[in-house]
Amino acid sequence: MLLPLLGMLAGVLSAEAAPQHVDADVAAAVERGEAQRVIVELQEDDSVPDIGAARRRRDTLKAAVIAALPADHASVRRRYSTMPMLALTLMHADALRALRSDDRVAAIYPDRQRKAISAQALPLIGQPAALSAGYQGAGSAVAVLDTGVDYTLAPFGTCTAVGVPAGTCKVVAAYEAAVEDNARDANGHGSRVAMTALAVAPQASIVAIDVFEPDGAFDSDVIEGMDWAVSQRATYNIVALNLSLGDTQQNASACTLTPYVTAVRRARNAGLVVVIASGNESHTAGIAEPACVANALAVGATYDASVGQRGFGNCTDSTTTADKVTCYSNSGAPLDMLAPGSVISVGGNTLDGTSFAAPMVAGAVAVLKQRFPLDTPTQIESRLTLSGTPVTDARNGLQRPRLAVGAAVAGVGTESNDAFAAARALSGTADSDSGSNTLASSEPGEPAHDGTAATRSLWWTWTAPASGLLTLDTNGSSFDTLLAVYTGSALASLTLQASDDDSGDGSQSRLDLVVAAGTTYRIAVDGFEAATGSVVLTLAFDERAEQTLVFPSPGDVWLDQGSVAMEALASSGLAVTYASITPATCSVSGGTATLIAAGPCSIIASQAGNGDWFAAPSVTLGFTIKPARGNQTIAFPPPAATALDAGPASLAASASSGLAVSYTSLTPAVCTTSGNHASLIATGTCTVQASQPGDDHWLGATPVNASFAITAANASNPGDGDVPLPGWALASLAAALAGRVMRRRF
Repeated sequence: MLLPLLGMLAGVLSAEAAPQHVDADVAAAVERGEAQRVIVELQEDDSVPDIGAARRRRDTLKAAVIAALPADHASVRRRYSTMPMLALTLMHADALRALRSDDRVAAIYPDRQRKAISAQALPLIGQPAALSAGYQGAGSAVAVLDTGVDYTLAPFGTCTAVGVPAGTCKVVAAYEAAVEDNARDANGHGSRVAMTALAVAPQASIVAIDVFEPDGAFDSDVIEGMDWAVSQRATYNIVALNLSLGDTQQNASACTLTPYVTAVRRARNAGLVVVIASGNESHTAGIAEPACVANALAVGATYDASVGQRGFGNCTDSTTTADKVTCYSNSGAPLDMLAPGSVISVGGNTLDGTSFAAPMVAGAVAVLKQRFPLDTPTQIESRLTLSGTPVTDARNGLQRPRLAVGAAVAGVGTESNDAFAAARALSGTADSDSGSNTLASSEPGEPAHDGTAATRSLWWTWTAPASGLLTLDTNGSSFDTLLAVYTGSALASLTLQASDDDSGDGSQSRLDLVVAAGTTYRIAVDGFEAATGSVVLTLAFDERAEQTLVFPSPGDVWLDQGSVAMEALASSGLAVTYASITPATCSVSGGTATLIAAGPCSIIASQAGNGDWFAAPSVTLGFTIKPARGNQTIAFPPPAATALDAGPASLAASASSGLAVSYTSLTPAVCTTSGNHASLIATGTCTVQASQPGDDHWLGATPVNASFAITAANASNPGDGDVPLPGWALASLAAALAGRVMRRRF
């Protein structure tokens, strides 16, 4: 359980629980027959978006794990909606054994109890400057996971109930994650923590989540509160979770074997900054859990002024001054930042503790989300730490930034070339620059870079000293970059010249662009999917011109052809060279490819350039060499002599390949051909040519001619000398006469 710690809070989560980790104390107690409250973390892929299908799979997974437990040997206390966890009470060793043998279970943690960690500091952190600039946390909510919040107190507005009246009641939601105690705030700690957050962000809202029982807060209830906040983040626009609670341990490095690793990571992935107090045990080599978790923002406490000697239960500060770290504030490597947390006036009380340093930071998160609404948790945390005032803890020499919300709102820590109008200049034929886009932002009217909406862009300019080739790359940057080059003088009317995502090293960008002398180019570097980190931009320029190659295909190629001509052309007009990359099937000499064997042939065309032209990008032409075709012959027996009135003569040529033969009349005045027949037109010699063009397997055959005689028609009436026409001839005559009539009409 977590107990209210007046003046203390813990906050950072780190690595994922080790597979099949089982707490030794839990195992021993269960084996002794003692019932144990535990948190069971399940195996789940964090890379899958937490949407409907993933949630259904998670629910199915939980149901399967529960169903596998021996009946009456365990009870389910929490199922959670967004966390891959179950809170159970194990009453028998068989239940623990079932969980340990279940490969769906990643870890079994004890459900520990935490304590609550128990000012005016606003001018010191620059809050009045943020206030006067109009940034007071409007539209955002801070979820306070604590002892509850008494919304009837004056600092929370004129509340008659949670969220009533709308607009003036600062407490917009309340949730009981622990056992219902029928009190708005049974301790008062949560109300004072919430008031501290509102002191920094007076227009923010409070979501009150009661995670405490009278003697502390169980991890399962705290995680239930976090789970509920994640599920309701969109409803109330929750931007920060404040946990002014923790244990008394001194954790010198990031905590890994704790359910808070996954809980904090899930909350952060959902867009929430998780702020946790470091604790009040005076540790100088470590901080409390859960503040020690890697993805949480762990906050220690400083004084905001000289207030004379201050004594506490475990230490005394004989002298005090602004930005002195308090003697009780836990410090160590996992600590992220500091904030005023001693002699803080809240709700008519003067309080001390990291519990009140943490909500100052949580309130600052709400202020920054109003100022920078597109910021991710990483970027918000970077603004808080990069803009903070460096403070060195005299006890251990550790330096950490002290909250300076006014500077963060003003953009302290942001690169100078974040804005298009403030682009940094590159010059000459070789130049480079570096920086960070972690705190960069996009601007209204900014174009999409390489097809991706602008999010975290930095800008540079460069004017071409001559016409030539500009090369830019982001090699050495620490994130997945986007690179784009534009012309134009106004952000909203830029003309894209070139862009790239991943042509550089790894996920870095690289592009080449032919540029014109005297033209100014605008260069943007952004992060793919809002990625951020350190930026390295390198420029190189060469005055030579660019050229390209066109390499047309030779079409169908058969091995029996022997060779084919290569006909690539360079836009420069320079000679092209060739090389075969398939020497088993083809070789190349000069501009001729020699065909060696059937199969794929690939030829590379290149042009090396000269003093005026860059080398052309090589072009590879691939084509298939088909197997050599066989020879074929045609046999064409001539038809016998045929009388004019005997009807069409049959043609009987054949190819040795078995392929179909076609016919052409070489004497169209005497005969014509159609299909396998010769139509007889007049007496004389009819000569027909038979041909076969070949296919993928056969060469074309040598045409063969055949001739036969067309003799006079047989006499049907010898007495009067008339020669009757055969029926087919009469039909032809009728058609001819009809044609004459048609011509007369026209």
